[in-house]
Parts: sequence; structure tokens; C-alpha cells
Amino acid sequence: MFQSLINRTVLTGLSLALSLASVSLGQVESSRMPLTAQAAPDGALKPWRESKVATSESGLVTKILVKLGDKVELGQSLAELDCDSVRIQLNMAEIQAESAGRINTAKAEVDFHQEKLVKLEELAARNHAFPSELEKARADLRMAQGRLESELQERRIYGKQVEKLKQQLHDRTIYAPIQGVVVELYRELGEYVAPNSPQVVRIADVSKLKASFFLMDEEVKQIAGRTNVKVSLPSGQLASALVDYLAPVADGESGLLELRVLIDNPVGENIGSRCSLVIDDLGPVAVNPHPSVVNK
Repeated sequence: MFQSLINRTVLTGLSLALSLASVSLGQVESSRMPLTAQAAPDGALKPWRESKVATSESGLVTKILVKLGDKVELGQSLAELDCDSVRIQLNMAEIQAESAGRINTAKAEVDFHQEKLVKLEELAARNHAFPSELEKARADLRMAQGRLESELQERRIYGKQVEKLKQQLHDRTIYAPIQGVVVELYRELGEYVAPNSPQVVRIADVSKLKASFFLMDEEVKQIAGRTNVKVSLPSGQLASALVDYLAPVADGESGLLELRVLIDNPVGENIGSRCSLVIDDLGPVAVNPHPSVVNK
């Protein structure tokens, strides 16, 4: 049994050596990263960006306007929360903001006291009015003007409340922040969206796909300074990939450098789950305007 364990250890070490030696064949195919590392395996194709669409509002989901697999555009409505109470508040605020009765009354009072003051000033000029009457008329006019200004200010406040409630009503509809495909629904119809769990929908943009590779120093030297590299797709075709990021320092556990690439996928097709980085021929890559695939 002890001898069998030794044999297995030797075979495991030999398998690891053969796996690392496969780099010389020209493609980085399997992950070299430790299983404990929080990094994607080499070549795993993922959407280049995702969004867990959330809402700042809380309430019951009354409408779900998309389903899994639906393609959505930027700004498209995805779901709605209950908004009856907000609509009632908005209607009340609009009525108050449009109400002109109290303002008209305040304006009439200002006009009345203004005319009264003018008449008293004419009488005072002919010594037919007491100074106290003149001062009282001026004070009455100032108070009427203050009441008018207060009514106008209150109307402006109602106007701001209308704007706030309209924004709140808008926010109770969840809109797509990016274009892409619906890949997950976090809420069902009638479920409650709480402040501590505001996500409703997850969208993945697959117009581009990203992949990461973990390279040795010798491989990095071959792609240094390049903006494009070749990757091999599961179909066997070669694609041009844009170099998005090359790590300036090596991973502390493996000693490898991460290379991230972006692959155009304008029609959003499923081109596979994994690709391989081609490092044996890094000459110029012809780029097609649609799926960036070139003959191998």
C-alpha cells in the first residue's frame, strides 16, 4: 500500500510536469492557478460587463416586464414596484401647487392696502390725516406683502414636492443601465424589495467577452507591447482579442502574470465556454468587422 502511494505521487508530479510542458505546443489551455486562488480559470469566457440592477425604492413588485434570455436595451423598463400611494401624494401636491385662491386673496389685500396708503398720503399732504393713520396704513401694507410672499413661497414648495414625487414615481420603475441579456431574476411577482436587498435583475452584456490567462515570464515577453493577440475558440477558429490588461506584478502564490483580453461578439452568439491563448505565432492578426474570426 505504501508503494502504491509512492507510485501515485510520482504519477501526479509527472502529470503536473506534462501539463506545464504543454505550453510549448502554442496554447494556454488549462488553468495553472491554485484551486484556492480567487481567479477565473485560464480562458473562461465571460461577459465583459454585468449589472445587478437595483432600486433605491422599497416595496412590492407589481410588474416584471422581462424574462430570462430577453435582450434588453439601455433605458428599457424591466420591472415596477407598487406606486399607488405615491400617485395619490403626487395628485394632492399638484392640486396644491396649482391652487391660486390664497395667492389671489393675498394679492387683493396688497392692492387694497396700497391704494389706502396712497389716499392717506394725499390727505396727509393737505393735513387731513393723522401721522398715526399713515404709519398704520404702511404697516398694514407690509403685512399684506409678507402674506403674499409667504403664499408664493408655499406654492414654490409644493412645486418642489411635485418634482420630488415625480422622481420617486420614476424610480419605482427599474430601468436597464446597460444593454445586454437578462441572465437572472432576483424577485418574483408580489415579492418585497427591501433596502438591504435591492437587486431585482441581473443583465450581462455579451457584445464582448473577456478571458484571463496566467502566463510565465517567457510567454509575457512574447506579447509585450502588443495590443492584440490570437485566441483559439472551441470551434477551432482563431479570433483576434484586444489586450485589456497585463498585470504589472506576478501572482503571489503561482508566480504567474495575469493577461486579460476582450473578444468582440457583436451578434451576441454563444461561441463557447472557454478559449485558449495562442502564443506560438504572434504575427499580425486580421480583424474582421463582425465576429473577429480568422482562419486558423
